[in-house]
Amino acid sequence: MRRVFNMRGTAPSPQLAPEIMPVILLHGSPIEDEPELGLLHGTTPFIARIQGAAVAAQFSFANLNLLPNSNFFAVIQWITANIAAFVQLIGGNQGGAAAFAQIQSRDSRVFNPPVAVASPVAALQGTQGSNAVIPATVHDLAALTPLRIQAILGPNQGGSAIAVWGNALNTAIVMSIIGYLRRPETSDGF
Repeated sequence: MRRVFNMRGTAPSPQLAPEIMPVILLHGSPIEDEPELGLLHGTTPFIARIQGAAVAAQFSFANLNLLPNSNFFAVIQWITANIAAFVQLIGGNQGGAAAFAQIQSRDSRVFNPPVAVASPVAALQGTQGSNAVIPATVHDLAALTPLRIQAILGPNQGGSAIAVWGNALNTAIVMSIIGYLRRPETSDGF
């Protein structure tokens, strides 16, 4: 260290030659800044796009379920809706019909295996539905404005979900999500 930075003096206060400036690089989130480093830490980045159809006299929702017994955490980092909407975190899987959903990742071992598999993504599922009223436990989401939420969907018992509800009757909704999957570890308390 002393040779590299041309340090003079001895501990506890060595001095640096004034013409040499050391650079210290602090790493940010391994998922956001360096996805390859995140993969080495056991995370699987994904993006999801889920559509909910318009239903007459109903508020539509698009939903992402983390299925029960999936053995994954799903960390939702960013969420966007195509219209002004409401976000709902659910402590169990949200019902509804199967939705048109695209869930993709660069990690082909989980999302796009090279061999035929009955269900290549056994952790995530998109659903859609509607209701005459919007649930009381929702948060505002502006149209086409990504919201950083850092929500964690846990895999225990009934799974968990995140849904986006349209704020107008008879309106289709599209939810886009960026996040990652991670397997629980002993240090997580499981």
